[in-house]
Order: sequence, then C-alpha cells, then structure tokens
Amino acid sequence: MPIFFRKGSIVAPGDVVAEGTYKAGSGIVKIGNKYISLYMGIFDIDIDNTLYVIPFKNIYIPNVGDIVIGKIRDVGVTSWLVDINSPYPGVLLVSETLSRPIDVSRIDLRTILDIGDVIVAKVIEFDLLRDPMLTIKESRLGKVNQGLLLEFQPSLYYSIIENRLKMIEKIKDKLECDIIIGKNGRVVILGAQEKLDQVVRILNMIFQDFSVGSTDRIKRYIEKL
Repeated sequence: MPIFFRKGSIVAPGDVVAEGTYKAGSGIVKIGNKYISLYMGIFDIDIDNTLYVIPFKNIYIPNVGDIVIGKIRDVGVTSWLVDINSPYPGVLLVSETLSRPIDVSRIDLRTILDIGDVIVAKVIEFDLLRDPMLTIKESRLGKVNQGLLLEFQPSLYYSIIENRLKMIEKIKDKLECDIIIGKNGRVVILGAQEKLDQVVRILNMIFQDFSVGSTDRIKRYIEKL
C-alpha cells in the first residue's frame, strides 16, 4: 500500500498521493485504488489511515523573516516546540531565546517558557526539509505576559495588509493599545483594558468583512471612536 508523499509535503491538484486501502478525507478523491489530490496544498495522514490535503488558502506556510505568534506545545532539553498555526511546528533553541549562555543541564527550560505560553517570534530558517527555526531575541519579540490572543484564517493577512493596515494603526492610537499581527493568522492585543471589546469588534470587522463598501464603513466607524 504505497504512499508517494510524506506527511507535510506540498502536493498539486491531480497528484496521486497513495495507492491501496486507505480512507479518503477532505481534499482527496478515490479513483479505483488511487487517491488523488484535489487541491494545491499540504498532504496529511492521520492514525486511522485517512488521507487529507489541506488547501493553501486555509494554512500558513512559513517564510524566513515572518513575524509569527506561537504557543509553546512541548519543552525539550535544549529547545521548545512551538505551535505556529502551521503543518510545520516551529523550533525555538535556547540560543535564540536568551542573550546570555546557560548550562542546560542545570536549568529546567519550563522556568523560561512553559507549555501554553504565547510568544511573538520571527522565522529565521525554513526550507521544507526541516521544521522552521525561530528566534525571540530581537526587539518586540518574546513572551506575551498579558494580552488577548485572536485567531483568523492565515490567508486573511494578505487580504488586509495593504488596504487596512493603516486602520489598525489608528485603532492603536485612538484606543491606546498595541496590536501585534502575525503572518500565521494570529493577533495579540496588548493594553486597551476597558476598551478591549471595542478593539476586538473592530478587528473582526477588518479581518472578516469584505462586503461592498466595507472598507469605507470601517474607516467611518474608527473615526467616531
């Protein structure tokens, strides 16, 4: 029962991903004993041998230089595994976390970052042959100690970035908060406090309302704040 692509591989529409006895999940069609991709996307297989292709529009593919918002999902001896809302988990080494060297044999990394912690990080290496490497050593990167985390489809970042980024800058000024947008479909709101509901409402409009005239409506709403 051969599988022709490893889990996490990029596949194109029409690619035969496997032959034999499997289950066809979303993004896969079975023709005879062949399982064929319907989309350009990421190939996946779960523990019950169900095959999937996740289309690119619904997933985040890392690029070097991207700012991402991640969640610590595992703690190792010299690194952390980070959920970056992608088929490819991020890897954060101790050397890309602290400005000073430490003896990892004498410290529990959970005292620095623990499972569930949220971080703002930058992708510094990625080539599809290994998981993306992250850093939090630069300015404005690091652990998010207080704030609200929102999630949107990663593809929406590219829908809003040109036409609506200035709106977000105005929200930050008017409502006295900081808003960090990750290219992986996550947003962190810092500050705002009693105005948090307003910030969330406007961000939902910016990221989700693309109806005719929506840009002008959102601008008018922000001006009235």
